[in-house]
Amino acid sequence: MNKIIYTWIIFAVKNGFILIFVALFILFEKVRTGFIPDYLDLEAITPHDLFGLMISSIASIIGIVIAVILLAFDITKREFIRSKEDILSNTTVKWIVSLFTFILLCSVLSFIQIKSFNEVSTLTIGYYLIFLYFAFIAGLFPAIRNILAITDSFKRTFNEINALSIENIHEVLRLQFENFSFNDSNKRLIRIRQQLIIFIREHDYESYTNILLALNEKAIELINKGASRRRTHNVVDALCFLWESAHNEALRVQNIQYFNTVWECVEQLYEYAATKAIPLMYFQELDFYVSNYISFLKRNNLNEPLYKGVYVLSKSFERNLTLNCPTQDKINDLYWLYENNDNMPHFVDESIQWDHITGFIMDLFSIQSDSIDLADRELFSSCSSELRHLKSTIINGEYKHLGPYQEAYLLEHILRTRIENEEKALKQNKFEMLLSSFDMESADMAKFARGEKLYLQNIMTMFSDFTIKLQYKELLFPETLNVWAAIARHLSESYFENAVCKRTFDYVVETMIFLKSYIEQHQLSSSQRIYNEIHNQIQSLKRYLDKDHPKKRMPIKAKITVVLKNFTPLPGHPMRDVVKW
Repeated sequence: MNKIIYTWIIFAVKNGFILIFVALFILFEKVRTGFIPDYLDLEAITPHDLFGLMISSIASIIGIVIAVILLAFDITKREFIRSKEDILSNTTVKWIVSLFTFILLCSVLSFIQIKSFNEVSTLTIGYYLIFLYFAFIAGLFPAIRNILAITDSFKRTFNEINALSIENIHEVLRLQFENFSFNDSNKRLIRIRQQLIIFIREHDYESYTNILLALNEKAIELINKGASRRRTHNVVDALCFLWESAHNEALRVQNIQYFNTVWECVEQLYEYAATKAIPLMYFQELDFYVSNYISFLKRNNLNEPLYKGVYVLSKSFERNLTLNCPTQDKINDLYWLYENNDNMPHFVDESIQWDHITGFIMDLFSIQSDSIDLADRELFSSCSSELRHLKSTIINGEYKHLGPYQEAYLLEHILRTRIENEEKALKQNKFEMLLSSFDMESADMAKFARGEKLYLQNIMTMFSDFTIKLQYKELLFPETLNVWAAIARHLSESYFENAVCKRTFDYVVETMIFLKSYIEQHQLSSSQRIYNEIHNQIQSLKRYLDKDHPKKRMPIKAKITVVLKNFTPLPGHPMRDVVKW
């Protein structure tokens, strides 16, 4: 029985404390008994003075509280109107207004009815109201603080994010492809989106950045170890949906920093996938988003965020290649490509994972291609720099777990990407000075030949084709020829080391002979400088062979000797001393 009474009292205190106060007041007034000693010597005080002081001070204080409530409403009125909430329904506001009303009414009644504190019951009521008065004063500061906290939209949004559940995500995904209002404040994710838009509109960088990062942290918490593909897909899909819904507002107010922050969120998710070795196909919606995001940025001439995207994609490629890459023996496409062997077991998940990893390079290719259309020379160079860095990490063997076919595919993929974009730039006559040399070190190429690397043939062919295409456009620089010939110079001493070294040296010479013949056939007097450089480079190769193999009879030596004898001056117009003095 005691337990039931105690439970009822606790319930009444939490949900009906004013009723208890009223009941006590009536009890003290009707029952002419008291139990509180007169420690404050109230008998010496006139009740009119005490209750009058309480009434006036409470009235003054409540004026301050009302001002605070009005201030909070004015600051947040747009949010309250949008969310169809009422500030007076706030628990703290109801508590303080109710307590104030009760104390004021009781004080007024006591002011009228009690003439002195000579009786025990009136003395008890006096102490009771004094107790409530000081309780009211003590609770005033926390109450005002809670009311003002209503205006802290960031904290409220942060709490909304912490309370997000997978059910909240599902309710938005169900509406994603239907006609619904973004003002539907019944959905937690929509309320977060509304506040995100406000911070973006106000250029409040710290607030919207912290919201986006908090959303990422919550998404990672919901994804956990990525054991469920469907759950991971839904969480990432909802996150991308939220980012994309703010694009147009950020564009309208020219909040460029928002787009950079989104890239940071993208990087964090890819980093998490790499760290936890979660298959990237679970993040397929993120891949789709990145592709559409790059198109959006290009379409609206937002070049600056694309620079950030180059770094993020390069970093994401490195991290997933390091921590989340399948082994070569489970990627049957590589065996079909390099061995023409289609009898390998088909590991579907591993092959898809490999495609997603190499997809980062394709996104980099896309940004570099866009930089040509945007005529952004620096962005083009930034992409080239990142691709060069990725290429160097592979050449230097930083990924010990990669097999030879994986290395070959990645190097060829990166270089082919570079060449395709450089050829596009050639066709559009853009960035000519950037196209002066192929993106490979001659010493590296020679090292590949000595090591009989699988990918050497394709890379040499790409280099040769690129050099010839530059000459077709008359954009070939002597520096490019010097890099090309340097491959053979590095291999001169190793000419007989293996068949690949011999073939590589000969291929360098054959390419320069082709260039010589092309210039002679088309009588390109404008290429006289290149023609002379070809002569000098071939001559230097002959000197190297004579030095390294002085007594050996070599067909390539004889071929070079014949070619050097066939160089003839190109027809042209004199540029100096045209008319003799």
